[in-house]
Amino acid sequence: MFPFLGLALVLIGGVLAFVLWPLRGGSAHVASEMPGSGSAAWEAGAALPLTRAALLARREALYAALRDAEFDHAMGKLATADYQALHRQLTREAAQVLRQLDHLTLDPETVYAQEIEQAVLRLRTAKEAATLSLPVEVREAVEAEVAQLIKRATIPDRPAERTCPHCGQICQPEDLFCMYCGARLGRQEPGSVS
Repeated sequence: MFPFLGLALVLIGGVLAFVLWPLRGGSAHVASEMPGSGSAAWEAGAALPLTRAALLARREALYAALRDAEFDHAMGKLATADYQALHRQLTREAAQVLRQLDHLTLDPETVYAQEIEQAVLRLRTAKEAATLSLPVEVREAVEAEVAQLIKRATIPDRPAERTCPHCGQICQPEDLFCMYCGARLGRQEPGSVS
């Protein structure tokens, strides 16, 4: 029975240490042990150059610490004054990490996307320059032709509507009978309007 009691006390002590560690500033001590990621180093801007992965990991750790502090404050485990001081410190460190991430070279996908955008911009400016070199008459003729094509594409070619000879209601060109009175409409020849 006594060995189980000792094991239970060790487990309870470990859980308490784990839960209370952030409250006594343990995360700042652990962070200061890592080279170039200590709180004082971040604030002074004297951190060693870090890789993008290290900065991303630090950013996620700071976001998690902010969420934990907010949760602890909401649960009443963290006093308001302590929460505000911790929130200011973590926010300041997160802002510095974000600034450093902004100054790093971009990942290859972003670089490729920027190169594609620049190539598209070059092609567009070259096309505009080639268009401007054409005579005015040719440009106006091309623009008129494009306007006509757009007009034809937006207005579908539909046959004219028909009216019922019996009740005078408008019917669809393909209808054989009036949908209002049921009268036979007769065949309409293509191009004729009733």
